[in-house]
Amino acid sequence: MGARMFWLSVVFMITLAISQDVDADWQQRGGLSGLSPQRQQALKHRYNKIWTGQRSGGAGSMYLPSPEPGSACSEALDRVNPITKLTMVDAWGKMPDGYLFGNKYPWGQYDQCVRLEDDATDIKGKYCIVYYREHYTSEQEQAMPLEWVEMDIPSLVDIPGISMQYGTCMPYQCSEQELTDSVEAKLNDTNKYLYSLHCYNTQEKIKFDGVDISFIMFCVVVWVLMVGGAIAEEYIQRTKQENLKKGPLRFVIAFSVTTNMKKLFAINPNAKGAITVLYGMRFLSMCWVVHGHMQFFGTSLNYAIQPEKTDGLLFQIIRYANVVTDTFFFMGGMLVTYGLLRELERTGKFNIIMYYVHRLIRLSPLIAFVSWFYASVMYHFIEGPTAYNAERTRANCQKYWWKDAFHVTNIPTIHNMCNGQLWYTTVDTQIYIVGWVMIVPLYYFKKAGRAWLYLLTIVFLIIPGAIIYKHDLAPGHYSNPKDGEYSKYIYRMPWSRASAWIVGIWAGYILNQMSHKKLILKTWMVVAGWTVCFATLFLVQFGLYSYAQSIPKAQYDVMTQVFYGGLHRAAWSACLAWIVIACTAGYGGIIHEFLSHPGWQPLSKLTFPMYVIAFNLQSSITKTYRVPSYWGHLEKIIETCGMLFFVGIGAVFLTLMIEVPILNLEKLLLKRPGRGVQADNKNVKKDGQDNPLIVEEKEKSNDEVKDKDMANGVNSHTEISNIINEDTVTNDVSITGTEKKTIEDSVIMMNEISKAT
Repeated sequence: MGARMFWLSVVFMITLAISQDVDADWQQRGGLSGLSPQRQQALKHRYNKIWTGQRSGGAGSMYLPSPEPGSACSEALDRVNPITKLTMVDAWGKMPDGYLFGNKYPWGQYDQCVRLEDDATDIKGKYCIVYYREHYTSEQEQAMPLEWVEMDIPSLVDIPGISMQYGTCMPYQCSEQELTDSVEAKLNDTNKYLYSLHCYNTQEKIKFDGVDISFIMFCVVVWVLMVGGAIAEEYIQRTKQENLKKGPLRFVIAFSVTTNMKKLFAINPNAKGAITVLYGMRFLSMCWVVHGHMQFFGTSLNYAIQPEKTDGLLFQIIRYANVVTDTFFFMGGMLVTYGLLRELERTGKFNIIMYYVHRLIRLSPLIAFVSWFYASVMYHFIEGPTAYNAERTRANCQKYWWKDAFHVTNIPTIHNMCNGQLWYTTVDTQIYIVGWVMIVPLYYFKKAGRAWLYLLTIVFLIIPGAIIYKHDLAPGHYSNPKDGEYSKYIYRMPWSRASAWIVGIWAGYILNQMSHKKLILKTWMVVAGWTVCFATLFLVQFGLYSYAQSIPKAQYDVMTQVFYGGLHRAAWSACLAWIVIACTAGYGGIIHEFLSHPGWQPLSKLTFPMYVIAFNLQSSITKTYRVPSYWGHLEKIIETCGMLFFVGIGAVFLTLMIEVPILNLEKLLLKRPGRGVQADNKNVKKDGQDNPLIVEEKEKSNDEVKDKDMANGVNSHTEISNIINEDTVTNDVSITGTEKKTIEDSVIMMNEISKAT
């Protein structure tokens, strides 16, 4: 199954590449062939007049350079024949329809220009995109005359309040600097200025530098290892020479594409239970991230009506989608806590070196590889009017890749970064670095550990509210004048985001307790828990509706500023904790069944590589758009579905090439502490640890409790042991891996505890 999907993906990508090829006679299929001779002559006359007007523009022109006489550009412009002139002018961006509607981007016809080639006169098309702007007052904008609607772009430069990004086409002999000089000369007599100008000459051959070549060579080596590992496994299976797996060949087998793909796409239909609720929660959160980012990628041709489309109540789900990052913070804290406490119960020891080493191995290679990809060959796949933005991504990734790989993207003195979304892994890792200080005391000191965690919880609930009050910030991260300051002081700082992580620690601690003693809740507790959970989620998501508007309906007061700003992330995470714990204990109902469906399993394994690759991939794909797009809710949903497909394909390759082989090599080279060793520690209580949320219903017999478990499809001991499964490639950024023997030993131990109780 996995191998077939792999080869189908390869065939699809090859077919997609072939479909991009356009034959050279494109002008014969379109152009003037559908027009009458009279219309053709009229069109040639009109475009020739426009060309002549631009050539005789004096010191400056908006479409063509004004080169020095005798220069290569000047000679090329002089020998352009009438048909080539017509084609170039036809490719220019002209006054667009719907400028008042927000369409300020007449990019022209990119492909028509770059495919233009006249061998007889040695003329080839070079496409350039020009962006000029003006700093104008609201009074100037309101006084803007409407007569410009019938004008061409060159006339618009004399009208106050006009800014535009348009495309032009010129001979390849003309340089970008020559066009820049011409446009700036034309704008000198106005209040406008040239904001940016970029030219493309696709006739030039692609040149690979050292970064490109090294990346390609690395990929080739990895692909050889992937195929070689698969061949080696097949050979061992056929010859029955199992001893070969113990030799050096085991390091090659770690890359086996067949075995790793089987693990990736494996679905265990019997893995039902509370903790599998994370499968659906993780992937749906990733979809939310992609859809939220998709709102801001691409160029809109109906910008003027976007406010009324985004001010609705339901759009708060997108406008305030940033709470989804708190979902990942929560899951990170919960899974690290549960894994660490279970490890302590097994061994009685905490290996701080491996705690840090595993984290570095778990995240950094994949992040570094993705940054390398964007710093090298990805640039060559981007083609279109706004492809120049990919140059910035390439330059930033070549210069700042280390910030992402070593989790220091939020250092205030360094503003640029490669992958914009990886501020999250930076903050999560920085909390993880000190996370053991909050978790380990829960094992060694019990009551004192809980008191310590209570104190830290209060502290980190107060910190964001206090910072918001001090700097007079908005209560949340939505479009407002102080968004930059909010991001600087709150959004990307670990001490301001730690509340969600600490709620995750509490949830992981309770799950660990539940592995020893079952949680029994009365009916009224379950009803109250779900009611409060849904009400809180609704208030967090829609609570800023009056403020988070293009034109706010009200101004927030100090109470909203401090209490909502300081507590809403912890409140969101507390609701997620209830969902996880309630489902674990068998009180999840249809929510548990939906989020725990086996179909989520392979998708959930892809979430981390999806998160790492998605942001820049979304940006890069939208940079290939030839024309602006219509912004609408349905249109963005369709775009998101397409992006999820390509991001998912990329995540599969990342998982098979980097993530799984690295984890396999880690198991071979670094023996995690305590494997196969049972802790001789008197602190481990087999009859359960004290926790006010975990009670024992003494009036019920063990048989009755067992019947209740079966009715809810839950077995607390065995299902919790499936949280971290070596045969399942878990991809949450904070999960600590365990070997198969660890799981087996844990299941045996938990079953013994179950019998004893």
